[in-house]
Amino acid sequence: FSTMLCLTFPKSEKECKLYDSVGEVDAVLTLVDETNFDTKYQGGEKLSSSVTWALGLQKPMVIYKPLAEVCDIPEDNATYWHWHYNNAASFSDAFGDCLNELERKWGQRTRRRESEKKSDQVEVKT
Repeated sequence: FSTMLCLTFPKSEKECKLYDSVGEVDAVLTLVDETNFDTKYQGGEKLSSSVTWALGLQKPMVIYKPLAEVCDIPEDNATYWHWHYNNAASFSDAFGDCLNELERKWGQRTRRRESEKKSDQVEVKT
């Protein structure tokens, strides 16, 4: 499997809005599993657009393990979480771990903003 970088430019305002919307997501949940991996995605030979978006925009991703293996996406439990064949517990764990990581990042962002606001308020008072 080889990775190709393909640059496309939006052709319309609608496509621009799609690019902006996808860019604002916090994580990507690929909709590929054992029900469509071999048929619709030809065992990983046909790339999923959600994988393309996630990799291109450097977004965290919950991904079906066989697809991750074809795309050579390592599981690091900080950016990429794999889940296994027809296993609800595996998917639940991967999805939950992703949400926990996002929540940790959101908490850090919120605390940083609150700290900056307090700092700005102190500066205004003096």
